[in-house]
Amino acid sequence: MDALLQTPLPSPTDEVSVRAHALAAEAVLALSLDRPAVRVSSVSVRGQGGVVYASRVLPEAARLNRALLEEDALVRVAGAAARELQGLTPGSLADAEDWLRRTLNADEAQEVSAYARVLLARARGVLRAQWTEVSVVALGLQAHGTLDAQEVRHRVQCARGIRGALLN
Repeated sequence: MDALLQTPLPSPTDEVSVRAHALAAEAVLALSLDRPAVRVSSVSVRGQGGVVYASRVLPEAARLNRALLEEDALVRVAGAAARELQGLTPGSLADAEDWLRRTLNADEAQEVSAYARVLLARARGVLRAQWTEVSVVALGLQAHGTLDAQEVRHRVQCARGIRGALLN
C-alpha cells in the first residue's frame, strides 16, 4: 500500500531517462520562478547538454538580494532533488555549495552544506507538486534531444491544462 502512496513513483533508471528528468526538473523549477536571471533559453540531453540560461545571476547581485540568491541555488539543486524523487541517490550539491560560498557573507558561509540540504528539501517539495510537468518535459527531451524555452513552456502549460481538466 505504501508504494501506491509514493509520489512520484520511481521511473526507469536508464541513464537517458534519469538525466532527462534531472534537466527537466531544473528547467521546470526555473520556469516556475519566473525571474529574468534564471530564465531558460534551452535544454538538451545531447552531448554534454544541460540547461542553458538567457543570463545568470551575478554574485554581487545575489549578495544584495537574498530571494535571488536562494532561487538561483534552488535551481542548482533541482537535478539532485529529481534524482531523490526517482528513488535514486541524489547527485552532488557541489555547484550549489560553491555558489553559496561565493555569495554568502563569512558568517553564513560556515553553514553552506546545511543550507544546501535545506534548499534540496525545498526543491523536492516544489518538484513533487510539479512532477507531472517535469515528466512531460523529460519525455520531450527524450524524444527530441533539445527543447527551447518556448517548447518547455508549452509542455508545462499542456501538463497543467490536462491536470486541471482531470481534477475538475
